[in-house]
Amino acid sequence: MIYFLQIMMGLFIVVFQTTSPGQAVPLLSSYDMMVVFVLGLGLFRPLKEGVIIAVICGLAMDVYSGAPPWYYFVTYCWVYVAARWLPSFLHADNIIFMALFCGGGVLFQESFLHLCVFFLKSRPDVLIESLKQSGAAALSGAVTGPLIIWVHNTIVKRETKRQDRRERFV
Repeated sequence: MIYFLQIMMGLFIVVFQTTSPGQAVPLLSSYDMMVVFVLGLGLFRPLKEGVIIAVICGLAMDVYSGAPPWYYFVTYCWVYVAARWLPSFLHADNIIFMALFCGGGVLFQESFLHLCVFFLKSRPDVLIESLKQSGAAALSGAVTGPLIIWVHNTIVKRETKRQDRRERFV
């Protein structure tokens, strides 16, 4: 049931992002919220659960977004690996580090896309504008990312408690 719940949460983010959220919530439209979701999976969920959800969400985002092939899948995998590795050095529960994790993950994904575009176009004015956009996206991710992770963790914890109560009575 936890897998189903998290897949549905991931698919909700995919649908939300691919249907013009910029007019409804401008702060959330400047970056890919799925990066923050995958980051939260890497920081707070077990390895098997996080890998399965991250792969499914990456493939779904690749299918529905129209981005270059395997772009989201590859970036989500790298963000997930970094999220599993970083808590060995830093505290994942600290809100400041979580904001830095979110901003860094968003910056990595945005920079990866913009560098690919720069190498294809080879125009410095495109790179400068892309760097401004990446910085704004990273700032938005650092501000709203911890809230998204907190909401995700709260929903998953409540569902886990509900399942535990149900198993005790059965």
